[in-house]
Amino acid sequence: MKKSIEIDPVPFHNKIFFCDIIGYSKLEPINQYECHAQLTRIIRSCLDKFNAKLLEDVIALPTGDGLILNYIKAEPDIHLKTALMVLDILSKYNKNTYWPIQLRIGLNTNVDSIVIDVNNKKNIVGKGINLAERITNLSTHGRILMHKRVYEDLSNYKKYDGKFVYLGDFTVKHNVVIPIFQYVDAHCHFLDNNPLQKPEEKASTLTLSDIRKSRVKESILSIKLKGYDQDYFEDLHDYLEEFFDSQHIFENTKIAVNWIANEMLDNVFKHGNLSHDDDVFLRLDRVKSGIMISTEQPDKPQFNVKKIDSYSEDHFLTMLRKKGITVNVLHSENRMTISCMLPSDFQIRELKMLDIEDDSGKQPSENPSFKFEEGDIKELSASISYVMLDNGICFMKIKDKMYQDEAVAFKEYMQKLIDEKIIDFIIDLSELTYICSSGIANLLNYYRAVRREGGTIIYVNPNEKIREIFSMCKLDQILQLSKSLDDALAYFQMFY
Repeated sequence: MKKSIEIDPVPFHNKIFFCDIIGYSKLEPINQYECHAQLTRIIRSCLDKFNAKLLEDVIALPTGDGLILNYIKAEPDIHLKTALMVLDILSKYNKNTYWPIQLRIGLNTNVDSIVIDVNNKKNIVGKGINLAERITNLSTHGRILMHKRVYEDLSNYKKYDGKFVYLGDFTVKHNVVIPIFQYVDAHCHFLDNNPLQKPEEKASTLTLSDIRKSRVKESILSIKLKGYDQDYFEDLHDYLEEFFDSQHIFENTKIAVNWIANEMLDNVFKHGNLSHDDDVFLRLDRVKSGIMISTEQPDKPQFNVKKIDSYSEDHFLTMLRKKGITVNVLHSENRMTISCMLPSDFQIRELKMLDIEDDSGKQPSENPSFKFEEGDIKELSASISYVMLDNGICFMKIKDKMYQDEAVAFKEYMQKLIDEKIIDFIIDLSELTYICSSGIANLLNYYRAVRREGGTIIYVNPNEKIREIFSMCKLDQILQLSKSLDDALAYFQMFY
């Protein structure tokens, strides 16, 4: 076992040559090895020409994609001479290889210290290397950048007259400001003598994108649509449903997330005054306290959010706020984002359902008035059908998905039946898989309309997806719901 050598740090005037291979991480492993091996040969060749001995005159430290030379005993311009020699040799090497090496170079001088590391080898501590790395990161192939201290050390050398160009103060990582000079020489064909341009400083103004990113913990899904894509909402709904199922995320809230996402997007296309080629985004992001659902669209004055929100107490934005879900509107750079955050602990309440057996203690053994022939059923649309029962009750069945067109059709059929003095309804929702906010509004509005006429509507057996949407909107506190057709019919037998 090697005995550890302990010595106190030894300060010295460090002349630092820092280089790294551009694009090293993108190379195949075999190419990485070859480039690194060639760079090592070039550096060793330079050290031999300078008669610089490792550990005595120079401490070489690998960096993964390059290396650092820390000159201990040498003339003040040794790091600049190294840079010039390396680029000269490299220019010749690159003409005769399949794997040319592009190299960034940064120079610095600093009072650093020599220490003994855990491997009992000499190492360097101090700020010099760190600043040299920051300078190197600013550079490009063929340019030699340096700290102002290097220029000050070498400015009195007559051979360097007119060969240093001040580029300005550059702000680097952690807001450190470094005064940068560039070495230029028209007689060196291997140098890029064009002064490095300082990047334009942008005002530190927060954008809407910055605000969103600061809140997002994990971006889950971003969907881009055009203004003409409104006819494909059903495909989008199905895709989101399959996406959540396949990803096994939001197990407790996926139905609510899907419904809110579809409603928010529907709101954009209805009221956003979109042109044919306008870009619209739907985004789902995981945040610290839940899931952020947002839409982004062109910010147009015709889109009056407050007017839409107050249009009806049945509008989905109002429904969400009543449920305690915050809805935010942000304007930035001619874009508008509407977002709401569904808490991760969002709970769906079990709906209160009419149960005759629990309420009365007995259940009718048979319901002859519910019997009807298949031919009696009238198809009002592909998703809505009805039949008149013997006791004057209209039995209606709604299946599949109720989007805007189906919601309008339901409204027309209900109004026509009410005009014909039919005021008692049993509406079967067991095969309804999705309902938009307009559909919910119509279910609620015609429940109230029928009650005003002295009748009633019982909505029967909504499936899990519809129950969750009803629970979000607190519809079970208003609508009359039943677990089964038998319970609904028994209710009418008992009271009528």
